[in-house]
Amino acid sequence: MREFELQYPGGPLITQGVQEPVILQLQESISIKRRDMRTGWVWYTLPSFPDAGISLIISLGFVDGFLREISIAHDDTTLYGRGWDDWSEEKEILRAENTAKWFKKKGFELGTFSWGSIWASYDPKGGFGSGGVRYTET
Repeated sequence: MREFELQYPGGPLITQGVQEPVILQLQESISIKRRDMRTGWVWYTLPSFPDAGISLIISLGFVDGFLREISIAHDDTTLYGRGWDDWSEEKEILRAENTAKWFKKKGFELGTFSWGSIWASYDPKGGFGSGGVRYTET
């Protein structure tokens, strides 16, 4: 299986080789939310964007300046609601299923590979359906 990559509109090709300064440069042109986990991990959530027929939310997780994880979820308030007042487990399971379908449509299978893994699931503890990519450390 080829390594996961994603072209962010007007920005970089997001691959395992992307380093944190590349994302920091995007802050000059778009609003990016930064979360320092104080564990060595720093997460950047980029504005949602359309890709392959759906709108996506992505967050990029860096350790020591290197991309280690990408969180990806289908962003559609008409399907999943706008907040906890409109939340349901069924909607979040659907979000995970639709995220898995997006991976497949882009030519990426769920599973573990030599370069990392691709997943999509519902997390009952967090109450959120999503998917993602975890890169192995090089």
